[in-house]
Amino acid sequence: VLHVTGSAVGYSDWVAHGEITRAMLNGGSAPPHFLYQYLLIGLHKLFNVDVMHMSPVAALIMVFVTFVVAYRFLSTSDSHKILPWIAITATCFLLLAHPVALLFPYDKHMYFGYIASNVFHNPSILILKPIALAHFVLLSMYLLESEKYPPSIGRVAVLAFLTVLSIAAKPNYVIVLLPALFLLMCFRFMYAREGFSDVLRMTVPGVFLPAVVFLLWQFNYFYIDGNKNEIRLGIFEVYQYLSDLWTLLPKLVLSVAFPISVVLVLKQDLWRRTDFQLAALMLFFSLIYSYFLVDTVAGEGAGSGNFWWSAQISSFILFFVCIRSYMLYILTNDEKAGVKTAPVSKYLPCILYTSDAADDLA
Repeated sequence: VLHVTGSAVGYSDWVAHGEITRAMLNGGSAPPHFLYQYLLIGLHKLFNVDVMHMSPVAALIMVFVTFVVAYRFLSTSDSHKILPWIAITATCFLLLAHPVALLFPYDKHMYFGYIASNVFHNPSILILKPIALAHFVLLSMYLLESEKYPPSIGRVAVLAFLTVLSIAAKPNYVIVLLPALFLLMCFRFMYAREGFSDVLRMTVPGVFLPAVVFLLWQFNYFYIDGNKNEIRLGIFEVYQYLSDLWTLLPKLVLSVAFPISVVLVLKQDLWRRTDFQLAALMLFFSLIYSYFLVDTVAGEGAGSGNFWWSAQISSFILFFVCIRSYMLYILTNDEKAGVKTAPVSKYLPCILYTSDAADDLA
């Protein structure tokens, strides 16, 4: 948090968003995703401080809210008691996780080419994360337990509100969620039709309809309405902007090393989870966007790389699912073995032996 708030004003994305906010206060128009700007305007009016100097405060608020939301979902389970210190440790890991940059000696990059689930230089992705996480968890819960959570006006309204709010923050979450959710529902229709009508009544008005309407408005606003912005095909063009093509596969593997390790441990127990299936599909579609599409802003080159934000929010969601699944896996095995509380070493991936082995070594 200190790193984020201390760095906020000095980075171009924060400055650019701050300048847009200043223009809005002087009668200028809002950008297509405007939630951060209105947060900044609210803080400006509350404290009567220039919007640029309120950026660190906004960063602190957004990171704190993300921590609270992640902790809330990581500490809650219907069938297991999650100890607070375990949930706090898991939440910190989620918010601090970063790709394993083994290629740094070669290209001196800790960020470019990797899929980093946590970044600090863009305010709109920070404000998107808690909204996307809450939306994803609720949606997964409704899909997984459609009998326990049948469609209702309240649940549909909450989903629709979070859908629109996430697009207002940044559309990168929803543009990968829609194809992933559609594909997942197609598989469910083909292989498990039980409860499918309830899923339709939840997702169509709660996700698909509001998302399509709002995204079409944004697309018209940003790409059609007299602007020099465009989306075009550019195979690996953005990736090769600052990284050599041969590093693509190593950097991808190093970016998702933790989810891969969890898959190897949990195997089919993880693959069968609806939230993991949805998160994995989201990452898949985000990689297609990132590697094969280019967005040109104001007629400039391919350096914007805005589709990469979809890969980053998808990676963040996937890390959350893997952390939560691993915690529940450990607790389930401990309960079967009659162990009430697992040893600390089982929650630290860097420790390669169990507490019993450590006692033997001692």
